[in-house]
Amino acid sequence: MLARGRAFLTVPVLGGLYCYADLTCKRGERAESDIATLRSLFSDFAPPVGAILDGLVTADAVHCAPIEEVTVDPSATARIVLIGDAAHATSPNMAQGACMVVEDALILSEMLALGGHASNRLLAFSERRRARTRWVQQRTHRRDRVRSLPASLRNIALRSSATRMYRNDYQPLFSEP
Repeated sequence: MLARGRAFLTVPVLGGLYCYADLTCKRGERAESDIATLRSLFSDFAPPVGAILDGLVTADAVHCAPIEEVTVDPSATARIVLIGDAAHATSPNMAQGACMVVEDALILSEMLALGGHASNRLLAFSERRRARTRWVQQRTHRRDRVRSLPASLRNIALRSSATRMYRNDYQPLFSEP
């Protein structure tokens, strides 16, 4: 669900529910992370948001942090390799963080299994992953820009092109990394 400067997402996970909420703040500004503030910020959202937030009983269930992007290029040196969010963290709007780290691990193991000097394999891994991880980051930037449009423009854009945007954003990820 979207509102100006705010978003709330729910995803069923292992018989439970993962919720993600974000709030656009000015650079350097931090949002309060207590439950009462969270409930207040999202009080105008449609069900089931209110009931979900009412179910929070301790602040331990809430993690508040800025969304930050990481781009380490190259993601490997002759002796060190970074994978997942350590190499290419991005906005969570495509929910690709776990997918990208699994791909990284699979590709890294494949590259190392080729044999040869490990430093060459690590550098080849970094080169192989570069285009795909950049593409995901570019798509998340685009989705964040659409999401941040004034409500009237955002709603028109999403109503007219959400299905096409979804297909364009995810279809290439079905191909081998």
